[in-house]
Amino acid sequence: MKKIITILSVTALIFGFTSCNKCVTCTYDDGLIEDEEVCESDHDSKLSYDFYIEVTEAFGATCK
Repeated sequence: MKKIITILSVTALIFGFTSCNKCVTCTYDDGLIEDEEVCESDHDSKLSYDFYIEVTEAFGATCK
C-alpha cells in the first residue's frame, strides 16, 4: 500500500511540474500599445522566449 501511495505521489508531482506554463505580462509605459501576455510555451525554446522578453523590454515595456 505504501508503495502505491509513493508511486502516485511521485507521478502527481512530475505531472504538476510539466504542466506549469511560465508567462509574463508586458506593459508598455506610453500606453499606446496594449498589454501583452507572453508565454514560454509560445516559443520553440527558453532561449527564444528570453530573447523575446529582452527585445520587448528594450522597446520600452515592463515585463513581470
